[in-house]
Amino acid sequence: MWPWEHLAVAYVGYSILTRVVAGRPPTASEALLVAFGSQIPDLIDKPLAWQFGVLPSGVSLAHSIFLAGPVSIAAVAVARLTRRPVAGVAFAVGWLSHLVGDVYYPLVYADAYSWDVVLWPVRPAATSPSVGFARQFWTYFDRYLEFLTSPAGLAYLGLEVAVLGGAVLLWVFDGMPGLPLPNASSDARQTDPES
Repeated sequence: MWPWEHLAVAYVGYSILTRVVAGRPPTASEALLVAFGSQIPDLIDKPLAWQFGVLPSGVSLAHSIFLAGPVSIAAVAVARLTRRPVAGVAFAVGWLSHLVGDVYYPLVYADAYSWDVVLWPVRPAATSPSVGFARQFWTYFDRYLEFLTSPAGLAYLGLEVAVLGGAVLLWVFDGMPGLPLPNASSDARQTDPES
């Protein structure tokens, strides 16, 4: 999945969770933690595999449930100790939704989904060449653009626009948490010379 897809899936999932469990939309800090958590597997694995050749694949260590699970539990525990348990849950939802997304993403290309992608090192990851981060990114992005020109790619693009558009609409409906917006009292102070 692409970063924007991971972000959309994670945000929608977390927004639904907070509305069902807490009866409210995500806060700004929760939205930012979900966003960060949704990107962390790629921020760790891709550079370490593609640029530095330390990992065998861009979907290995941080994509593994054997790391993501314990780190997510630790994040919730630490957040709970600091009396901010929801912050740990937000981060964990972001990270774990990334893994679920990568498991099911092959369905987009008419492949079967596989849990192998999150079972490293028990299940070997497909190797990625360490040709440099930028070069590997552009290789994948070129394939993605080529796919979008196919009939299946056009259908996928329609679905992606709907999912991303829905996520943006939900985020706006939630009050755009995470985006620094001036509040009414600071606006009043700026325009009122008596303040």
